[in-house]
Amino acid sequence: MSSSSFASPGRSSFDESEVRKGQLTLNHHFLNHGDGAKFDQLPAAGLSPDYVAREARRALAGVQGQRRILPGTDAGIPTAKNARKASPDDPSAATSAALKAAAHGVIRSRKYSEMRLANLAAADHAVRDALKG
Repeated sequence: MSSSSFASPGRSSFDESEVRKGQLTLNHHFLNHGDGAKFDQLPAAGLSPDYVAREARRALAGVQGQRRILPGTDAGIPTAKNARKASPDDPSAATSAALKAAAHGVIRSRKYSEMRLANLAAADHAVRDALKG
């Protein structure tokens, strides 16, 4: 490490992107995410319905019937330019995955005004299909 790293508190000899990649890898390991998207691909790839199902099952096992589990799923919240934009298939697949994993329900985006109506309708169809059974 150079002496200039100590002289400037805003500078570091660490490559911050490498630290973030390591954090994501550690997070995948701790949460049993398996082969999640690589760090630099995550914004464009998003999280899969399989991820929603695994997390719902993990949470259900953790609370051992003492709490209800309601996974939060995207219905089209605003994202950065390089980030994945949800299509109607995405909330439908995430909702189906959560309910098939035995979640007690789902929670939609942060606020209603951010959601796309086509995405909400697709998620609603997934709930209706799950109720038909």
